[in-house]
Amino acid sequence: MADPAALIASAEQALRAGQWARARELAIACGDVAALALRTRAVLANAALQLGEHAEAVAQFRWLREALPMHAGVRAALSMALNNLGSAALQAGDTAQADDHYREAIAVDARNALAWQNLGGRAQAANRFDVAAQAYARCVELDPARLDARLQWALCERLRGAPQAARTALAGMPATLPAELAAQVGAEWELLGDAAAARAAYAQALAGGDAALALRIARAQLGAGDCASARTSAARAAGNADAGTALRAALVGALALPLVPADEAAIAAARTQFAEGIAALAREWPAERLARSGASLDDLAHSHYALAYQGHDDRALACAFGDWYGAAAAALAGSPAPAQDAAPRRLALVSARWTLGTIAAYFGPWIGALRAAGWQVELVHIGSVVDELTHALAAQADAFHHLPGPLVEVLARLRERAPELIVYPEVGLSPRVHPLAALRLAPRQYAAWGHPVGTGLPAIDGYLSCAPMESPNAAEHYREALRLLPGLGTRYARPARAARRSRAELGLPPTAHLYVVPHAPVKIAPAMDALLAGIAGRDPDARFVLFEDSSPALGARLRRRFEAHGIDPAARLHWLPRASPERFREVLAASDVLLDTPGFSGGNTSLDALAQGLPLVALPGTQMRSRQSTAMLQQCGVPELVAASAQEYVETAVRVAGEREFAADLRARIDAGTPALFDDPAPLRALVETLAS
Repeated sequence: MADPAALIASAEQALRAGQWARARELAIACGDVAALALRTRAVLANAALQLGEHAEAVAQFRWLREALPMHAGVRAALSMALNNLGSAALQAGDTAQADDHYREAIAVDARNALAWQNLGGRAQAANRFDVAAQAYARCVELDPARLDARLQWALCERLRGAPQAARTALAGMPATLPAELAAQVGAEWELLGDAAAARAAYAQALAGGDAALALRIARAQLGAGDCASARTSAARAAGNADAGTALRAALVGALALPLVPADEAAIAAARTQFAEGIAALAREWPAERLARSGASLDDLAHSHYALAYQGHDDRALACAFGDWYGAAAAALAGSPAPAQDAAPRRLALVSARWTLGTIAAYFGPWIGALRAAGWQVELVHIGSVVDELTHALAAQADAFHHLPGPLVEVLARLRERAPELIVYPEVGLSPRVHPLAALRLAPRQYAAWGHPVGTGLPAIDGYLSCAPMESPNAAEHYREALRLLPGLGTRYARPARAARRSRAELGLPPTAHLYVVPHAPVKIAPAMDALLAGIAGRDPDARFVLFEDSSPALGARLRRRFEAHGIDPAARLHWLPRASPERFREVLAASDVLLDTPGFSGGNTSLDALAQGLPLVALPGTQMRSRQSTAMLQQCGVPELVAASAQEYVETAVRVAGEREFAADLRARIDAGTPALFDDPAPLRALVETLAS
């Protein structure tokens, strides 16, 4: 029998030589010799670590840690083994186990920079940007060379509404960066509103003439509201690109829209340019060219959602775009799979947003109602992010398909499942949904008001909307056949009543009249500026409470626009960081009145406000998207909060904020009226009847 001491020495030599399997084999052959136990376990632990046998490595390093609790090297190695075990769990789809392993890795060794980075990535994937930012910041503190972590730190600070912290994170980047990283850094500076820093980073990124990076830059410029620069960068991308990149660039160049237009003249110019862009796409990218181009459906993914926020009738533009887009999608989808008979009573709900948010809140209740009526409901989630709500909705469906990969895979799955009916809750909002909705994949295909504007797509047969929110001539606004549901169109669960916090706790002015304007900048059209100016002129104590957007550059554009209307940003505007749903409701509860945006009224936001008893003032238009809050107020029994003119809007808002008895009466009536709004089963019964016909 070989001498155990000689065997362990040979095992250690094999380990140093990188012969991991041989080292393990020799260590096992040593047997259970107490005097050699530490050396044997060390070889087994390190060999397992190198061989990717993460659970075994963790088990061996745990033993060593118990034996040598003060040994820093063992702690560091165990921490890394736990980190690796977490990454393996993540790759296998077990996100909860991955989180546990990353946290334990940090608990064992708080200086494990990689574990901090991975924990940050997990929090970021769950949209917990504050937690992610803290984890990335700790990673960078431990290892400043991790530039990818620094970039994600800045991104998460921006997304959580802390732009100055994001700038601080980016300021630590070295002056010279690889092209790919430079493009990403430039995009962050662009969205933060620092054009000079963005240009400097872009110059490095574009030095090699990479078309994909030029396209990324174009999209960042568009996200920051700079349409002219976006078109220039898109043209640069298209000039030196494969067909797929060229098509993506053509879509950006042709359909770029300002997210915060300067005034009505800018909106008119943008709409004219949009119409010309559709014509250019039809001329330069006909179906025949697309069919032989080598581009894919993913290259066609696009959203021009900003069009709907301009306050005009979009039907003509939507139909013109839909005609070209439907033909383009069919050309890129190629020959369809062999025809299959649709499965009777099988329904697919296809969305990229089956996560916490408006789409799930509105349309999640449909799942159970349709199943109870005999439909086989399949939930198709084509977004990359999943959260606890995703899993809860999936459990309610007959089948759940998470398909974040290429659209050709989604297409194949839908054809394989052969549903009788497909419903798309938010066509036009999520770019990946649009190409699918443009194709004929089921005998019946409906869209719904998750993005409350007609799709203009020939392949969509019906549009599900809410009767109280539509005007008498609503059918004229849609290419699709309009199918109306009562109430909110769903059984909307009453939002939680917020805890009462003092204004000081919430970072709000303690004595001012608080007019909360909690909308994304894209919703705050130029028509809103005069309303705010009118309120400021009548109420010297008025303060407008707004929330930082994920693109601070857009907030800066709003500030400039407000200032042009005589609204002093320092004296009148109070900006809060982006808030969790709980904190958002607390701010609503502490405010005096919510100002609804006239061109595109609130949905979830208005429902949150009413659930807190907060009066809101609405000014409806002719389109459904401008009438949502109006319908809610009427259903709650407070129609006097619906203004008939801009002057009445201003007068009503000032009265609500300034007259305590009037406001108290409104709050009491809202509280008494909201039972008619929330948890109403009637819309679900109507939905079942509508889809059965």
